[in-house]
Amino acid sequence: MADRRRGAAIDAVERRPRRVTIRILIAGDHEVVRQGLRTFIEPDPESEVVGEAGDGAEAVQQARRLRPDVTLMDLLMPKMGGVTAIRLIRQERPATEVVALTSVLEDRRVIEAVRAGAIGYLLKDARPDELLRAIKAAAVGQVQRAHLGAGALGPRG
Repeated sequence: MADRRRGAAIDAVERRPRRVTIRILIAGDHEVVRQGLRTFIEPDPESEVVGEAGDGAEAVQQARRLRPDVTLMDLLMPKMGGVTAIRLIRQERPATEVVALTSVLEDRRVIEAVRAGAIGYLLKDARPDELLRAIKAAAVGQVQRAHLGAGALGPRG
C-alpha cells in the first residue's frame, strides 16, 4: 500500500506543470539603465537576467554565448548600433526575440528596429509592469507595438 501511495505522489509531481523561466539579456550603454531594468526584472520568478552588454557588438557576442529567450536592446549604442545588433542576433539566433528600448519614440529608428527583426519596442520610461508584460509577450512571440500605426511598421524582419 505504501508503495502505491509513493507511486501516486511521484505521478502527481511529474504531472505538475513546470515553471518556465524566461532568459533575458539586457543591452544598453548606460549602466544605470541596465541596473534599473535588472531591478525591475529580478523579483519576477518567471524571469532571469542571464547577462548584460554595454554596446551592440557585445550584445551580439552575449546572445551567441548565453542564448537568451529575450533581449532588451537599446537602439543608440556605441561600436554597433541597436538596429544592426538586432539584425545580427535575429539572423544568428532566430529563437531569441528582441524588444527595442528607446528614450524617445522616433518613428524612423523604431521602424528600422522592427524591420531588422525586433518583435516590439518599449519606451525607457515604461512602468515595471509594462516591462514585464512586454518581456513575457515577446517570449511567446506576441508582438508589442503601440503608439505607431501598424501600417507604418510593415512586416517584421
